[in-house]
Amino acid sequence: PFAVTLMNGLYSLFQFGLTNCKDGFASYRPTGCWWLQDGMYDTATGKLEYPLSSNLDQALSEMYLLLAPARMTPANAATIKATVTEAIAGEDYAKGMRLAQQLIVSTP
Repeated sequence: PFAVTLMNGLYSLFQFGLTNCKDGFASYRPTGCWWLQDGMYDTATGKLEYPLSSNLDQALSEMYLLLAPARMTPANAATIKATVTEAIAGEDYAKGMRLAQQLIVSTP
């Protein structure tokens, strides 16, 4: 249904930019998407760019405000922060921020 299509499109937008790959929102069909990995924007005609703070608490606060105003409960915020903190330990900060975006838009 519509909700699943919307979530797939948003996840693709966060991970790969504006592309048709992985059920994205773009209308064109690139030559192949099987090789794409999270954070690769090679087939994208655009991508989301917003200069987030390097402070995790501040960055998450900004994302809550932009993506889920008045919907983020303290319990959900704590769960997202714990998951993102675990994900970025030893990994790429940008990858953690993409995960945070996905979790925030998925939060009821």
